Amino acid sequence: MRRDGQAAVLAGRPALPVSTPTFLYGAGMAVDPPWPWAAVYDPAGGHWYFQRFTLLPLGATVLLGAVHLGCGRRASSVR
Repeated sequence: MRRDGQAAVLAGRPALPVSTPTFLYGAGMAVDPPWPWAAVYDPAGGHWYFQRFTLLPLGATVLLGAVHLGCGRRASSVR
């Protein structure tokens, strides 16, 4: 957002048709790598964090993004 309240970048008409497949592809790629959890990351079956290792950074990224989004909205409502 610019200071005058207008959007800094306008995507126009192709925004939704381009963004939707892009989002779905990203969601699919986030689910695909952790699919064979135990067989790939911890064949011995010793530790839970090895079995879920690809989900831990993904979850941390989503959590940090949500915190950042929340802080940004709170800061913009204070102004």
